[in-house]
Amino acid sequence: MSACITTFNINISHTHDTPRWDPDRALGFSIKSSYDWLRRGLALAALTCESPSRIWSPKVPRKIKIFTWLLAHERLRTKVYQAKWCEAEQVLCALCGDEPETAAHLFCQCRVTQALWRVVGAATSLDPFQSLTEMWEAGARLHSMSRPGASKYLARLVIPAGTWVIWRTRNDAVFKGARVYVENMWALASVLIQDWARDIVGVRGARFGGGVIEAIL
Repeated sequence: MSACITTFNINISHTHDTPRWDPDRALGFSIKSSYDWLRRGLALAALTCESPSRIWSPKVPRKIKIFTWLLAHERLRTKVYQAKWCEAEQVLCALCGDEPETAAHLFCQCRVTQALWRVVGAATSLDPFQSLTEMWEAGARLHSMSRPGASKYLARLVIPAGTWVIWRTRNDAVFKGARVYVENMWALASVLIQDWARDIVGVRGARFGGGVIEAIL
């Protein structure tokens, strides 16, 4: 072992170590520099289809932005994710009980959430999807196809509202033993979209139907 160690050429200086923040070496770490770093896409390089602006730009409550960021990085504490760090009795999906609860399964492949997304699709023309990548792409297409103005902004809220409702419903099932009803999930998602729209862009609400989402001015 000692012979192997001596083969390494290590330069040792007598200067003190100092922390360095690469995005801004001159001024060091700051909230602004870290935010700019995220916006440039360095932290979301693996998320090839979803730019950081789609996560941070929508004017939704801060906790929803953080939740969406965690989902984009697959860092939500699903049962499979938690099982990596601690022993779990079972990792089956809290909503359907059919498959292990990964982020991809919970938000895209679970039969319960697929039923929800079908209802959302009928109301907003959101395309069906089977993976997280396809989900972000479907959200981007819905936004690009929407009418300019407030309705276009509302389209950007569909994925955050839908995924947040899925996560809340999942947590209620896990921690409170609550029953799961797709109609209740859609009702909550539509209310969230309308509440966010009223609070932030000043419209009266949103109208869903016939595959179109429109702002009520």
